[in-house]
Amino acid sequence: MPRIGRSRAVRVAPLAAALVAVHGGAAGAVAAPRVTVFGDSVQASFGFAPQAPRILRVGIRLRVEASVCRKLTAPGCLGGSPPSVLALAAGLGPRLGDLVVVHVGYNDDAGAYDIPTVARAFRRAGVRAVVWVTLREQRPGFRAINARIRDAAARLSGRPGFPVIRVADWNAASAGRPWFASDGIHLNTAGAVGLAGVLRAQVVRTLAEVGTPAGGATVSLPATRVALPHRVRHLAGDGGVVWAAGGGRLTRIGPDGRMSTRPLRAGVALTSDGRRTWLVPARGGAVRSARGGMGVTTHGHVKAVAWAGPVTWFAAACSGRSCPAAAELVGVGAGARRVVALPGSSAFIAGSGTGVWVARAAWRGGVGVELRAPRTGRLVRTVRLRRGVRVRQLAATDHAAFAVSSDGRLRLITRAGAVRVLMRGVSAVVSDGRSEVWSLDAARGRVVRLHPSDGRVLARAEVGRRPVARRSQIALTDRAVWVAHPSARDLIRVPLR
Repeated sequence: MPRIGRSRAVRVAPLAAALVAVHGGAAGAVAAPRVTVFGDSVQASFGFAPQAPRILRVGIRLRVEASVCRKLTAPGCLGGSPPSVLALAAGLGPRLGDLVVVHVGYNDDAGAYDIPTVARAFRRAGVRAVVWVTLREQRPGFRAINARIRDAAARLSGRPGFPVIRVADWNAASAGRPWFASDGIHLNTAGAVGLAGVLRAQVVRTLAEVGTPAGGATVSLPATRVALPHRVRHLAGDGGVVWAAGGGRLTRIGPDGRMSTRPLRAGVALTSDGRRTWLVPARGGAVRSARGGMGVTTHGHVKAVAWAGPVTWFAAACSGRSCPAAAELVGVGAGARRVVALPGSSAFIAGSGTGVWVARAAWRGGVGVELRAPRTGRLVRTVRLRRGVRVRQLAATDHAAFAVSSDGRLRLITRAGAVRVLMRGVSAVVSDGRSEVWSLDAARGRVVRLHPSDGRVLARAEVGRRPVARRSQIALTDRAVWVAHPSARDLIRVPLR
């Protein structure tokens, strides 16, 4: 197919002025969302119409990657250049930001327009949403690509492993407009401005939908109370279900809000690996899924469980002649059982599809947080925290770990080993191992949603100071984050959006 257009590549610098900092130990920095726009020579019209990117970038840190002959998954049609959207997604990773706009396809064959592969690559990079732009239907192949775009948005949006996908219907919005060159595809200056307006409207709607509004404002979410028949000693999330244990009883609240209670043996605690809730005996023995069926036995007492891709890891502490090590990781899944000895002691673990994080207590006067391979438990990196720091809780996403220390500080630890304090006065943190990270801001009585890559505050809900005392529990399900105080007979529910 002949190449489309002759415009040069365009890059628009981020809008640094959109950063709003909250100081004095507040809930964290609230920054404008980052948006990356991928395009070919049609999108490159922003290069000769500077008013167009100005429309789109209000309240947004914008990056435009537009170049002649760009394709979705294959190298471009100018001698293998420019790189495809898929290649750029892999190279930019978390720098893609919160939302991506895809305006590519005029140089692609419809049969090779592989939306699922590219959407999965975006999700692995931490992208929360994609706005996919339809093509001007000047040729049959363009109509076929538009059909693929609409089908992918309907089938894949928000499913596990995929971001939210919304469609900006440029074909419909531009119909009958005097915005085009003689080919009916490339844009004049008025067309570039018109395109910016169409993209702006859909980008703002989609950012709000995923809880990251343009302008860097923090979303305020409602909080409701759910009464329980007993006090809450332990709390854990399990897909669409939240489990609460206390007073010898275990209560299950399903996605439809229905509640059921059953007896629970004394000395059994709850913990979650991000996907499944586990019943953990205080004095050792088999750890079992709260759903029933699956059980795992280790040499010692299981202290924490973490999901890491195909493997579930159990961190156990052990003493006595039968123990091969004072602490060990036991990995179950992918058709094998793995045991990794840990010198010293391990306090907490957390996992994601890209690794399992281990907080090693009493390590050279402080704490060493280790990143280990998700399938084998092989040590990848050790990050030393300062002396006197003790990790009290740990959560992880594909891009970082979030550690709450005994002094109430929440630290972000990147896969590269960088450490940064995000918040103070935090009592707990929880994650689903992918894109949802929530912390309890005990000092201000808030539950706070954080960006999975850089820890920016995206949303919050006021829950009162009492429920977020140091011993409070926090749990995450598919639809809500739950908070409970050990002396309370109710839960606080905050919807994810």
